[in-house]
Amino acid sequence: MKTELEMSGRHLGIVGVAALMGLITVVNACSPEATESGTSVQGATPGGNTGADGGPSGNADPGSGSANENFGLDLGGEAAIEDFGLECDSQEIDVALEGVSVQFLLDGSNSMKGDGWIAATSAITAIVNDPANADIHFGLHVIPEDAGLVSCDVTSPAAIPVGPDNRAAITDWLGTHEPSQAGTPIVAALEYYQLDYDNELRNEARSNYLVVITDGADTCYDTLGSIVDETPRLITIASLVSELRSAGNVKTIAVGLGPDADQSELDTISSNGGSSFGSYISAMDENELKTALNEITASARSCSIRVASVAEAADASKINVYVDGVIVDRDRTGENGWDFANSIELEIELAGKTCQDVRDGADVKTTFGCPTRVGGEVCGTRDVKLVAPPPAVLFLVDASLSMAFGDKWSEVSSAITSVITNPANEMMEFGLDLFPDSDTFDNCNVDLSRDVPVSRHGRLSIVNVLSSYDEFGTRTPLLGSLEPLVGNPGRLADPEVSGAVIVLTDGAGSEACGEGDAAAQLLQMSGYTSELVSRHDVRVFSVGFGNPSETTEIDTIAAAGGTAFSSHIPAVTGDDLKEVFQQIADQIHSCTFAVPNQGPNVDYSRVNYFFDGTVVPKDNNNGWKWVNPTTQTQVEFVGAACDRIQSGLVTDVIIEFGCDTVLIN
Repeated sequence: MKTELEMSGRHLGIVGVAALMGLITVVNACSPEATESGTSVQGATPGGNTGADGGPSGNADPGSGSANENFGLDLGGEAAIEDFGLECDSQEIDVALEGVSVQFLLDGSNSMKGDGWIAATSAITAIVNDPANADIHFGLHVIPEDAGLVSCDVTSPAAIPVGPDNRAAITDWLGTHEPSQAGTPIVAALEYYQLDYDNELRNEARSNYLVVITDGADTCYDTLGSIVDETPRLITIASLVSELRSAGNVKTIAVGLGPDADQSELDTISSNGGSSFGSYISAMDENELKTALNEITASARSCSIRVASVAEAADASKINVYVDGVIVDRDRTGENGWDFANSIELEIELAGKTCQDVRDGADVKTTFGCPTRVGGEVCGTRDVKLVAPPPAVLFLVDASLSMAFGDKWSEVSSAITSVITNPANEMMEFGLDLFPDSDTFDNCNVDLSRDVPVSRHGRLSIVNVLSSYDEFGTRTPLLGSLEPLVGNPGRLADPEVSGAVIVLTDGAGSEACGEGDAAAQLLQMSGYTSELVSRHDVRVFSVGFGNPSETTEIDTIAAAGGTAFSSHIPAVTGDDLKEVFQQIADQIHSCTFAVPNQGPNVDYSRVNYFFDGTVVPKDNNNGWKWVNPTTQTQVEFVGAACDRIQSGLVTDVIIEFGCDTVLIN
């Protein structure tokens, strides 16, 4: 089972897969003839065949009915499948192939008049009438629906609903309509589909795609009163398409037509839409748009087979796939062979030449009970899901009088707004705490409450507090702002998240608050910070803004904060601050993962970890290691491996049980 970790990096590229044809044969109960084989990977010892308990596979009499006892299947005879010395009984069954539905969500606003509309109508007409797409159900929804000058309405069903026999209707509609004088209500359209108005597009039995085509960006968002989540535009878009993907069984892809398409908005749609397109597709003219739509329809055609209903009691760690009687390797990279689809066991996706061969009529058989072959090696493998805790960040911001001078506060507000609305940080939680608590003269007060508690839903509140704040205090209780966090870290200490605090100040703590740079005060400041790290597993970053004259205190916080920074991070300008905040956000992704308990029969000394299909060696400096070698309940990636995760370069992380551990050379 493949793990999908949503990091800041994006998976790019297109895998052209096509419709699966033919019968699927399910096979069970392997005989013991499987011979030891396999290849060494970076010093790994080849693994031989094993049974369920880690020992040699036992005999299975093809005619004894033992397979029925194991899996409850009524098997009928012995199949002549032999490769790697395996012989298995078989039963042929029909497996229904998922159909594909594609709904075009087309921008019909005023800016699309002329060349844009001609390109869009010509490209869509060509795609829906292409004989290669005869198996796809198409639909057309042009937005907005009202031709009025100020219309932003998306409340009516699609002009041509998704269906099998509407190609002529789509062609006729496009040939007889022109763009309206109105705006571009992309957010409202996504909300319309998220609210389940179009049931056919959300058909559970099909693979469904919503393809957004526009030459610009949403122009209606600020005028709408019905948005589900009233957060900044990109966050709202990310939320809507994520909900479509997870609850509606709809993947969303964005295509930008012409030079004025909004890259940020369209990237947000595609990167959260659940398809293989990690970013939007740019098309400058009619030909490029046709190419883009061809790539989308090719990617949409599934080469997946569902076998869960057949083998609910089978061991998912012992599956093999045969094409015309020849065993096919499991390939986690998705380039060739097969792998589990969408992290769901017993739903198998074929790729590359394997997919093409089956599409061309080759026979497919799957076997249960025999060790899975991976990379030419046969060993009893079991892949399980790892869960990376989402980052949770509290901005602890100096709101003393000096921060109100010049453009400092507006630059701080802009920098924080930039990082919390960045689509790459969609999975992060944010909160805000300003110190001191009010503008009372000589005020050194800091209480336990937060201006905005840490959560995934407080972004708009943070923006509003920062943009309207005018209660700057006369003191800077820097030490006092850390003390309440130790006793009440709140959400930051929740084991479900990776907690962090970003301390921002333009100077030192006020001596009037008992916060001079005396050794005792520095020791206490270091103690509070260290306790956040050791007691609550909350890291602390320290940022000095605008060339502070005194940095001893913020350097002390940084040195004790449990991060890679031994001194404060400087930010002279507002642009510097934006870069610093994003740099910190990229580094907060946790490199420690919980390892799910696999029961008493799993050998934890024979495990491997894979980043995007590439094995990560066990190594205490630049690979992986057990957090506690005795309990073996958590794994930590260190050195270069951790750097890859934190930089967003890793999309999939897999733990595999049953094959010899790969060690560093």
